[in-house]
Amino acid sequence: MERKLAEHARENSVLKAQNDGETSELRKAHADLVREHNQLKTSNAEEIAELNHKIEELQEEISEMAHERDALDNAERANVELNMRRLREKIHELTLEKKSQLEKFNDEKNQLNTIIDLQKRNLENEIRITDEMSERHKLKEEATAKEIMELQKRVHQLAHNRTHKDSEAVMDEEDDTTNNIKSFLAGIKQHDHSEKNCDPALAETHFSPSQASKSISELSVSTPKPGKSSTEEVAPSPIPNDPTSPPRSPPPPPPPSPTLTSSSSASSPLKFTSRVLDFELSSSNDATGSRSSPSKDATGSSRSSHVKSPADARSNLISELQSALKFREAALE
Repeated sequence: MERKLAEHARENSVLKAQNDGETSELRKAHADLVREHNQLKTSNAEEIAELNHKIEELQEEISEMAHERDALDNAERANVELNMRRLREKIHELTLEKKSQLEKFNDEKNQLNTIIDLQKRNLENEIRITDEMSERHKLKEEATAKEIMELQKRVHQLAHNRTHKDSEAVMDEEDDTTNNIKSFLAGIKQHDHSEKNCDPALAETHFSPSQASKSISELSVSTPKPGKSSTEEVAPSPIPNDPTSPPRSPPPPPPPSPTLTSSSSASSPLKFTSRVLDFELSSSNDATGSRSSPSKDATGSSRSSHVKSPADARSNLISELQSALKFREAALE
């Protein structure tokens, strides 16, 4: 027991020594903490003083800003009131101007309505007059159409009568022309027969150059064209019968046209006038027994080879007259 008590005492002394050491350390730490606390307290007091000073400065600035704000509010309020007053005045002016424009517009509208009414009445009067004129024009057109129809009937009747008369006259003239051609050809044949029989007196009796001219003058009368009479035909100019002049060669006969009408065949004797006159001249030269010497040009060459004989001219004339006679008969059919 004593031993345990001694051990406990030793342990207690050890623990007490430890506690005393720890206590001294704690006291030192406490002293340090108190010292730090005091330092912090002092520093905090200084900071608090500075903060209080700053707070006072801020409060002064806030008060100044409040004064400035009040002043700005007053100025802005005054400015707003001024602008509102100006806007009211402008609205009043615009209202008066709008009222005056509305009155002016109403006056113009009334004037336009008056003008429109006048124009409407004028148009109604013009329409009424136009309707009356159109009705009169329609009646006049109907009367004119009736007159035109009557005139057309009359013109048609006159044209029918005139066509009937003209066709009879054309047929008579065609018959006369055909008979003249036939008699002319018969005279030529009789003349050839007399020449073959060597009877100049008989040849002169049945067919002579003067008879050829007479037949040509009779053949020159053709069917009258519209707008011209048969008296307006120009007769061929006579050619002097010069025994010393060489006989003229007629041009080659034109090719017969298959679509030849009575009017073209009626005017065909005029195409043969120059050929018949050439034949008359050559026959006259042959009857008198004169023979023209062949003429020579500047080079001395003879031109007699280019001149046809009277027999060739006569045969060409007969063939052309026969063709014309055939054309006339075909046209009459």
